Amino acid sequence: MCASAPAIAQEDEPGSAPRAYDETEYADPPSPYRNPQGTIAASGILGAGIGSTTTFIIGAGFGYAVFTGVLPGVRAQLIAGDFVGGEVAGTLTLTPPLPGTFTPFVIGEVGRRFVEDLSAWFYGVGGGVYLGEPSATVNLQIGYVHRWFVFQGGTYDVGAPLIGVSMRF
Repeated sequence: MCASAPAIAQEDEPGSAPRAYDETEYADPPSPYRNPQGTIAASGILGAGIGSTTTFIIGAGFGYAVFTGVLPGVRAQLIAGDFVGGEVAGTLTLTPPLPGTFTPFVIGEVGRRFVEDLSAWFYGVGGGVYLGEPSATVNLQIGYVHRWFVFQGGTYDVGAPLIGVSMRF
């Protein structure tokens, strides 16, 4: 009776350096869609308002895609001019599962503004397009957002262009 030979593991050639593990051999291919599930997104906020006074804005936003195309997040910013104040908001960005260089998005937000002349709750909606490859780490967003500030005695609304750079990890 013949005993079967034990299985021999594939080894490197004798005398050669051991093979390094190449994680790209086993990595999943990049998603063809924007904000795939599990994506962590970060954005920087830098802006200026020019009118009767000049206002500067700096801040950051973070989000996590709970499903592909569904990106809830938070954003905080410092507002400075003749005064110093801030804003904190919860956001929700929705993108359809469309591959391509131009992807539309819709954004909604709810938050609180802490500024001496306009401390108020606010909500806003907007939309636009992402420009760039969906699998890229950095993309450009162009769009428009309209906000309503609700304070004691009434509401105030304002619209503004949206130009941003988003990064995903």
